[in-house]
Amino acid sequence: MKRLILSTILIIHYTTLIAQSNEFYPISKTNGTLHGTGIDWILDRADTCQFVFFGEQHGVEGIAEFVNFVYEQLQSRGFDHLALETDPWTTERCAKMGVNEFTKQNPHSIAFDSNGDIELMRTAIELNPTLEQPIWGMDQMQTAIHPFYRLIELANTPKQKRLARGAFLKATLKMGRYTRQHNEKDIEALEKAFSSNPSEEKELIIQELKQTIEIFTKWMNPETRQESVAVREELMKQNLNNYLKRLPNAKAVFKMGGAHTMYGIGPNGVPTLGDYAQKLANQNGYGTLNINVVRYNSENSNISINDFGDSQMLLVTVSDTLKSNLENNTRKSANGFDAIIYFKEASYASNSINRSYETQFRNNFIFRIIPLAITKVFCLITIIAFSIQTLRKNKNILQYPAIASVLAIGLVAFQITLILKPNGSAALSSGYSPLLIHITFGLATLYFLIRTYRNWKRTNISTRSKLVHTIFSINLCVLSYLIYYWNIGGMLGW
Repeated sequence: MKRLILSTILIIHYTTLIAQSNEFYPISKTNGTLHGTGIDWILDRADTCQFVFFGEQHGVEGIAEFVNFVYEQLQSRGFDHLALETDPWTTERCAKMGVNEFTKQNPHSIAFDSNGDIELMRTAIELNPTLEQPIWGMDQMQTAIHPFYRLIELANTPKQKRLARGAFLKATLKMGRYTRQHNEKDIEALEKAFSSNPSEEKELIIQELKQTIEIFTKWMNPETRQESVAVREELMKQNLNNYLKRLPNAKAVFKMGGAHTMYGIGPNGVPTLGDYAQKLANQNGYGTLNINVVRYNSENSNISINDFGDSQMLLVTVSDTLKSNLENNTRKSANGFDAIIYFKEASYASNSINRSYETQFRNNFIFRIIPLAITKVFCLITIIAFSIQTLRKNKNILQYPAIASVLAIGLVAFQITLILKPNGSAALSSGYSPLLIHITFGLATLYFLIRTYRNWKRTNISTRSKLVHTIFSINLCVLSYLIYYWNIGGMLGW
């Protein structure tokens, strides 16, 4: 009973402290324009800052639009750059191609891709047409699909193109699973192949792919998950350093997860990017402004729905008096931000034009691999029929149907199975083995074409049989080319 009374007194005491210590700044939206003392509070304090952080709760409708509005207002105060939770190669390509064209061609490259997020990227590029890198990428890659496709475009030799196409096929078939599996051998093979004529973009793509695979594979293993968190946070700091080496006094607005932007040790147990950026800004004679942006939830918020009044958003600052009287874990979270913005009655962001682009990409990819699938199926069916016929007639399993069975089933089916295995055992190879496999398959195909030609010279074979043999040989010829084109024989795994 005494414990219950004491708990009740403490709750009342903390609630009183909150009421006395919180400063409320409402933000409203009228005809698409944000206004209110909360906006003024942000703009006034940003004048002395090098970085303004919006540590968001991911996926909340309206946050991207809010950051977009504030970012536009901060342009006149020198905040030209926008930092996002994506990788440097993606942001650089997006700036060069334009948001519409980039997202249409690379729909799987952006982690947070609601229409509001895409519009925010467009704003950063359009407001800074003279900047080479208006958007800063702080994170690792999302998938390997589009980086591999870009390597196809950048390839200068047949070998480079073949390896890049094989990697693209493998990554697309696996989708997001590719970077979460140990495919380091693929990257090593590509790095070796592209080392003969390197470029800054090629090196950036390969380097980011290495980092991404390391982070995701460590995360998938519970024993190394904490190591993954540390590696990822260090990568963010490294990426920030790379941008500041070029422009040490550049000002930027950050829109990232609150776990990365808050001061001190984040909930992931490592020193955060926000804490590191604050130290850099202080060295340059600036400060930082760090704001947590979340969806209002009565169960875990220190305000009530009545505090919003008629406003849709509410910026809340918490004084040192309140922090000193909170429990340790709550105080640590409060110390991580200068203010919190609550969104009242906010839904989750689900609308994205990228969904239609992803569907279009999938359909185009299926269309590209249909010839491979059709020729493979036709060859396998024909092989089975020929093998049955041969065994019935002369029991000679050394006839070419058996050889074709080994080639088609053993090479194509087996290798594709290896590619699709969960552990991704089929790896790209830049050595001589793939070339020998492709040459062998090509010579065998040539042999069957010659046999088909000779059959047409013979009078003891029916026309129907000749036509079947001809169609089979043509399909085998196409299949041989597609196996080389997609580097199926060059993905070795045992």
